[in-house]
Amino acid sequence: MKIRKFIVRSVLIILAIIVVIVLFLTAGVIISSKIITTPPFKDSTGNIIEGSIAVLEEIELGGYKQTVLIRGRNINNPILLYIHGGPGSTELPLVRHFNAALEDYYTVVLWDQRGAGKSFSPFLDAKTMTIDQFLSDTHQLVNILRKRFNKDKIYLVGHSWGSVLGLSTVYKYPELFYAYIGIGQAVNFVEGERISLQYAITRAKELNNTEAFTQLSALKDYPDMNENWFKDIFIQRKWLGEFGGVMYGKKGMQSLFFIERPPEFSFFEFIPLVLGSIHSLKVIWPQIISYGDFRKLAPKLKIPVYFVTGRHDYNVPFALTEDYYHKVQAPKKAMIWFEKSAHMANFEEPDKFNDFMIHTVLPETYTR
Repeated sequence: MKIRKFIVRSVLIILAIIVVIVLFLTAGVIISSKIITTPPFKDSTGNIIEGSIAVLEEIELGGYKQTVLIRGRNINNPILLYIHGGPGSTELPLVRHFNAALEDYYTVVLWDQRGAGKSFSPFLDAKTMTIDQFLSDTHQLVNILRKRFNKDKIYLVGHSWGSVLGLSTVYKYPELFYAYIGIGQAVNFVEGERISLQYAITRAKELNNTEAFTQLSALKDYPDMNENWFKDIFIQRKWLGEFGGVMYGKKGMQSLFFIERPPEFSFFEFIPLVLGSIHSLKVIWPQIISYGDFRKLAPKLKIPVYFVTGRHDYNVPFALTEDYYHKVQAPKKAMIWFEKSAHMANFEEPDKFNDFMIHTVLPETYTR
């Protein structure tokens, strides 16, 4: 009886601790979302710079409130809308940390898509998370920004999954954009995943990594939507990261989690970041796999297009981006190789990316 009472008491204590931790973290997330702001631009005397903008706010897109961070030293500068990857993986803290230099030349808009980061909610109806809805949200946000800042056109940057939304949008509404910049540009997800898997298998064999080779070789017909598809993705991504296919010379993306967090992103926000990534991937991945091939979907673009491509990118394989680059027709196109990068070029070589956006894209495409 004493042993039984001890076990029951121990279980109750553990449950109580878990409840307290959950409540603490939940409260932290809620409070953070209410009190976090973004610092204003100030001059050398500490006064807010006239004509600058620094706001963190919610905008309703497609009937659902979504968070955007808007920062720029001069609102007369062109607007740059950055569409993050994932699906569901906010890049707000990373862009703010690595690419803040752009804020002096653009009005930079970082958007957490529905279900991602600051726009995550456990109550979001998964039925609204369709590619068509994300495309509609993108188009709506573009027009909101154009009207708000009295601009005819803006710049659009899409990274990874965000490049699906970005390229699809500029193809359909070219008149709204000065240029499109695709980072880790997606072309065909099925073909890309097969290339990624083969790269990981080859590296496992070269490194005599029996565990990796066994697990990866067992992924038959990948990326088929079998009953284990979600587990299969994580196996493939685990070893792809381990072998430098996501970040060049590094294992996975761990180093990105150790940057100095910007003031707009608290410790508690890692929770919705993780939850949003997992949920979004589960809902959107089956749609991505059947989305199609941009070599057929968007063979001709009516605006300048730039592909920022990591020489070692096997997450969204560079070979497919290069093939699409050679085939796509556009009034101006360029493929910019980042030799020391894989899939995170703008974070792996931020100075080169920032310089490219400021000293190449703007002079070549911006007209007042």
